[in-house]
Amino acid sequence: MTFMQSSAAHDPTGAVRVTTAVSTELTIRLTGELDLSTISALVDELHAVLALGPVGPVVVDLTGLAFCDVAGARALARLAEAVAGHGDPFHVRGASPRLRWLFHQIGAELLLSGPASP
Repeated sequence: MTFMQSSAAHDPTGAVRVTTAVSTELTIRLTGELDLSTISALVDELHAVLALGPVGPVVVDLTGLAFCDVAGARALARLAEAVAGHGDPFHVRGASPRLRWLFHQIGAELLLSGPASP
């Protein structure tokens, strides 16, 4: 199964853009800014995909993310827990050094481990 979907946050500026692609793994590419005002787009997108059933490995690609605050990092950690609850692996790739530091500060550095990390 392969499908692609793209959505922007409800924020009129479209500060975060979520693009998903499903083939052998679910890849979520984030661009723009992920913060308290935009995390709902990411959460809504992933929950909609998880509602379809098992998706296999989930990879969140952050290479296009310009900014992420602690709320965004915590949202990614909660999403990792939700995916793990479905029995699927969850990995982050393309995290900037600042975002790696932030994951470490909130105790979520395990998101950076696995085959999808650079």
